[in-house]
Amino acid sequence: MVLQPLILAIHRALNLPVEHGNSTTYRKLGAERLKKLRQSWKYINTIIIDEISMVSYLTISFIGKWLTEIKGTDDTEVLFGRLNVIAVGVFFQLPPVRDKFVFQDGRGCNPGSTHLWRDEFKVIELTQNMRQRQDTEYSEILNRVRIGSQTKSNISVLRSSLTSGIRDPIDVSQPPFVDALCLLPLKEQVEDYNDSRLKDLSHFTKIYDFDAEHSIVESTTLIPGVVSHEEVPDSLIPSSDKECAGSSRKVKLAIGAQVMLRCLVSRVTIDDSLEQEAVPIEPVAAKFYGKQGVTLRRTQLPLLSWWAATIHKVQGLSLDAAVIDLGPKMFEDGIAYIALSRIFEAKIWCQQIDNLVTKVWTYLLIVAKDFQLSLCGHCIMCIAVV
Repeated sequence: MVLQPLILAIHRALNLPVEHGNSTTYRKLGAERLKKLRQSWKYINTIIIDEISMVSYLTISFIGKWLTEIKGTDDTEVLFGRLNVIAVGVFFQLPPVRDKFVFQDGRGCNPGSTHLWRDEFKVIELTQNMRQRQDTEYSEILNRVRIGSQTKSNISVLRSSLTSGIRDPIDVSQPPFVDALCLLPLKEQVEDYNDSRLKDLSHFTKIYDFDAEHSIVESTTLIPGVVSHEEVPDSLIPSSDKECAGSSRKVKLAIGAQVMLRCLVSRVTIDDSLEQEAVPIEPVAAKFYGKQGVTLRRTQLPLLSWWAATIHKVQGLSLDAAVIDLGPKMFEDGIAYIALSRIFEAKIWCQQIDNLVTKVWTYLLIVAKDFQLSLCGHCIMCIAVV
């Protein structure tokens, strides 16, 4: 079984809770669900965890406890339910959101006890760059950029792609920037850019608004004025979407809009009037904690605008071309390298490169020190096995 560290992949496959706040409590499986899962996992002996850099220590420990339950192995010396676990990924990336890398002492790690990653996994380093193998000059630039040893010549190559702004003057009607994805440091920048592109579309086509539906799953107290679980007053719903399991309160769509699918769906084709292949996208329900001690369910289409995305969100993607903001709003070490390394070849438009050195060097010093491996300029990817 292959697992990816997306909320609706790893967490759904393993019945792990969507984290709220700083909770590190593992919730055991119910008897009925445990019975079904033991049957479905009966013949599985190996799991592969992709993009391990996005997985925190807390999550990997939850995976271990979950597999122990499923396989019924109570022996504390037996890890991951006796399953083979293969983790694949690149640690020259950003850490998990609001957490640390799996090899660090993050949440759920008890001082003095066995460290699941450092003590149990055997790491194999891969050194051949496959993503940029067709552009050796760009590949060599990236190898130097990620350890802060870029040359004046490297900077000149990047400066040749500079533009004065994300919207000025990028001609997205010409290859390779026809609807190229914009990679921006901040979520607010992404929302503003996507809104502006949707507004451009509104001059030519209709914009459709899809409001989320809410229901009460569980309540620990009586809510005045609420007589039905299908009636949810706004006072119970958190204002921020990230407090609602990441599900959007409102989704705006239009013909011609670029969108991203936020979760995995079964690819089932249907017949349509244009005799083209169509894939149905159905609303997805997500549970989260509301106000006044209630647990809510939000049902919404798992889509969002995708002309621009945060650099953090595109880790793991490979792109033909991109528009990248490397200006003063870069807030985290390593963010410049992450953005630049998403591209197969040097087909980029950049906005400033002022923080290129400071936003790479400090970050990689910390990673190399904590990981205690030869993560210098040579390791491209690692495979870890337990």
